[in-house]
Formats: sequence, C-alpha cells, structure tokens
Amino acid sequence: MNYLRAILAFGFSFGVVAVSFAASAQVRAAEHNKAATLHNQGLALFQASQIDAAIALYRQALAINPNLPEALSNLGFALDKEGKEDEAIATMQRALSIRPDAVAQGNLGLALYHEGKLDQAIEAFRAALAKDSRMASAWNGLGAALYSQGKTPEAIEAYQKGLEIDPHHAETLNNYGVALEHQKQYSDAITAYQQSLAITPNAHETWQNLGRAYADSGHDDEAIQAYQKCVNIRPTNGNAWFELGRLYAKKADFDDAINSLEKSATLNPKQAETFTNLGSAYLQKREFEQATESFQKALALQGDLTAALYNLGLTQEWKGDLDGAIVSFQKYVKLEPQDPRGPFELGNSLFNKGQYALAVDNYRRAVALNPKAAQPHYNLSMALLRTGNEKAAEAEMSAARKIDPKVGLSPSSSSQ
Repeated sequence: MNYLRAILAFGFSFGVVAVSFAASAQVRAAEHNKAATLHNQGLALFQASQIDAAIALYRQALAINPNLPEALSNLGFALDKEGKEDEAIATMQRALSIRPDAVAQGNLGLALYHEGKLDQAIEAFRAALAKDSRMASAWNGLGAALYSQGKTPEAIEAYQKGLEIDPHHAETLNNYGVALEHQKQYSDAITAYQQSLAITPNAHETWQNLGRAYADSGHDDEAIQAYQKCVNIRPTNGNAWFELGRLYAKKADFDDAINSLEKSATLNPKQAETFTNLGSAYLQKREFEQATESFQKALALQGDLTAALYNLGLTQEWKGDLDGAIVSFQKYVKLEPQDPRGPFELGNSLFNKGQYALAVDNYRRAVALNPKAAQPHYNLSMALLRTGNEKAAEAEMSAARKIDPKVGLSPSSSSQ
C-alpha cells in the first residue's frame, strides 16, 4: 500500500509582489502609500509564515485601495495557502481583470489546481507562460496539472522545460522525479529526488518520495535510510512511519516494525491497513493478544479487510479460540471465494473443533480451487478417516503423496 504515491510540491509562490510607493490616478498619494505600506507589511508576515496576519493586512490595504493588483494577487495566494480556494480564485480573477500579468495567472492556476479544476488550471498556467515563457514555476504547475490528469509524458516534458530554465528549482525536480517514477524510470527518479534534496535537504516529502522509489526498485536498505531521514525531519509523518514498518517487517526485524507501525497508528488512527500490518508483526512474534487487538481494530475501521480477517483467523486458531477462528474464516471465504486458503483454514479449524463432516466439505473446496497442492489433499484424507470413509481417504492420501511424498502428518496452516 502506498498512502502517497506522488507527493507533488510547489515553491513558496509563483510570485508575491511588493508594491512601490507611487501616486495613483485613482487614489490620493497618501492613501496609495498607506495601502502599499499595509500590503508590504502583510507580505513580510506571509514570508514569515504568519498567513492569517498577512491576510488581515492585505484586506486592510484593499479597504483603502480596492484596485491594488499586488494586494489582490497576494491575498489570493494567501487564501489558497489556507485552503480557501473559492475565495482565492475569485480574488485572483479580480487581480487579473485589473492587471493580467504572468504572476497572477500562475497563482490562479495554482488555486485552480488545488480546487481540482485541472482543465482550468492548465489554461491558467499556459496563459502565464504565454506572457512569460521563462517562468519556471508555471512550467512546474503545468506539469503537476498534466500529471494529475494522467498525462505523464506531457508532464515530464513540462518539467524538463522548467528545469532548462532553472535547473535548481527544487520543487520541479521533486515533481519530475514523481513523474519518472510513475513511468518506472526508477534510477532517473532517484537522481531527480537527490538533486532536489541537495537544494532543500529538509524537504521531508522528497525524502519520502525517495524512500518509495528505492523500495519500488528493490533497494530496501536505501529506502529505510530515506524514510528514517523523513521521520527525523517530520516525526509526525505517519505515512513514512507506516512504510518504515513494512520494510522492517520485510527484513524480519519485527521489533522495529512494531515500533514504527505503532507510531503510524498513533498518528493515523483511522488507517485500517496500519493495524493490519501491526497485527501481522505481532503475529510473527507469536504475541497473540496484541495481534488479535490490532486485527480487531483494523476490522472495526474496515470490516471487509480480508488480510485482517484471514490473519485474525490464524491468530485465533493458534491461541485455541476455534469458535472465533471459524467465524473469521467463514467471513473470509464469503469475501474471497476463489482463494483456496480460506476453505483450507476453515477446514483446519473445524477439524480441530471435531466437526469432521464440515471440515471435509471445506477441504474439498480447497482441493477444487488448488488441486495441485498436497496439503489440502492430505488434510481431506485425515478428515475423511474421521468420518469413517476409508476408501475416499485412501484416494486423497494417494493424491497427496503423488504431489509431495513428504507431505506432513497433521493438518497445517499457512499465513499471509
């Protein structure tokens, strides 16, 4: 599972513009200068990440001079940063009606992108580039919008044009890496992420992207290092903790897997798959109570999560809760009727419960779904013996030995 297959990044802005102190034909010089002063104070607050305070000063400036295009454009950009896209778009459109420059067009494209209006965003980015073809941030925005539409080759072309203008634009390098990774060009994607990180070494999103690219290309150790760097910079990144946990579990380092997945679960308590993976790590350590609790939390969030149901059934079976295991496997079989493991494990639980006729029925289903597996034939033979059907039992034993002469002597389980 990937919570974040592509973390796109944008620079601080397409352009925030300070206002010069000059008289206006529409507003008296003193009022113009007061509005400009308030605007520039707001700009300083915005650059210090005091967004709400900046918005308040932009509004004060516009109360004095409603047609100050810089204040309108930068107010729109600040509103977009606050997630108020509708107001941001309207404000930027008003700025463009007064002065249709490339910066305002780019900011409008960004707000439209965040609103999910991709066609309009692309139109705005192209309008910005028509006014200033060397606006690297607009190429980045255009690439992001195209990528979000599934037009990855066109997105790559846009990113490349932006990087020709500014090869050190960290956000474009990150997004270029995302697009390359989507094309499974992992080596080039890793290079792009590394170049981005050389410019902005504390960009935790890019470290996360780098970790995913390493993991997807089979470089688990490097992936772990990248994800560790990500969580060192941003300890509240629950998705990175999740990926770290999965990688540790893959390496059979279950203690570190549990530690990472517990942190992810604390940060993202509504992610069912996190609890499923956490339960699996506990199950591997034979810590059955913790495993049961984790799987139950996963299923409380998503009742049809088959991996949690299956592994909960195994956990219940191994700790002797056969009634619970039977219920879990019955639910699993309904959700995954073509998976032979479901009726096989249900058969095992029924066999151990002494319900041999029902065990036979389920083992037969498992055999029908996977006739070339020796263990279901063997277990079916054992169940048939318990029902007194020795002839059929002998036939199934023969089939099992033909497939695997060393097939086990008792019903066994398999985990996923």
